[in-house]
Amino acid sequence: MKRMSILVLVMAVLFGGCARPQARITETWDLLVSERARISRVAESGESEQFVSAPGLVRVLGGEVFVLRGRDVFVYDTTGKEHRRISVPTEVRYFINFVVLTGKRVAYLDNRNDVIYFVDANGKHLKTVSFAEKANGHLQNMDGVVVGNRLVVSENGDNELISVDLSTYQVSIFRDLKQLRGWLGAIAWADGRYYICQSERIYTFSEDLPEVKEVATTPEGNITGIACAQGRLFAVVNGMSRINERSLSAKYRTTQGILYEVNPETGEVKQLKDGLNYPDGVAVVSSPEERS
Repeated sequence: MKRMSILVLVMAVLFGGCARPQARITETWDLLVSERARISRVAESGESEQFVSAPGLVRVLGGEVFVLRGRDVFVYDTTGKEHRRISVPTEVRYFINFVVLTGKRVAYLDNRNDVIYFVDANGKHLKTVSFAEKANGHLQNMDGVVVGNRLVVSENGDNELISVDLSTYQVSIFRDLKQLRGWLGAIAWADGRYYICQSERIYTFSEDLPEVKEVATTPEGNITGIACAQGRLFAVVNGMSRINERSLSAKYRTTQGILYEVNPETGEVKQLKDGLNYPDGVAVVSSPEERS
């Protein structure tokens, strides 16, 4: 399967006045897509193969792939070989998503009780922090991204992003996005810019500038995951509407999903992979590769 490659090091060392060429170290990367029955690995060409033969939400950190399935986080290497498991402790009452943090800690996002649970690399409960005086019952979407020493989460049920200091676990309002009517969902960060999604729209903003700009609109929704790599965005959508072949006025829901590639500078959107089975997340996985 053809993979996306970025040249990260070219080096020559002189020995006795002669240039001795060294192997080039490149970093190959693909996309991991969470589907209903498995996790797929998708290349730039759109070709895909099975990464893990079981479903789950996927995150990548430090050369490891973390898959949340049931009340366990399965940890794999970049080839899909399982290394270990982290059980979700009983203190974690409910969650709809998770984020892997520095130090291999895990944050579980709870939109029912409006709290975030922090757990260490061994599955020991560290801290529960609330981001509301009391649960508001909005059952909002929640996704998160680590930027520096903060966990930034979308959202608190009132179209506000929240930030958690990963040293003190102090919670604060990070960004008010009430001007974006409708729910907020998948979030990503790259090169100083945040990307936040609604059903079909992707917006961007930075910490220095107050303006929120629309980046692109996907042909269909609902966007369930977004990732950044090599100056591009990759978004998956699911639960789309389809036109009934017998009646153009009749639509039906389908579990088919699509992976889109988005140019954040021009807003161009192109289909990278279709026929995905109800995808609900996407992550970038990379590994070093030596070439002569």
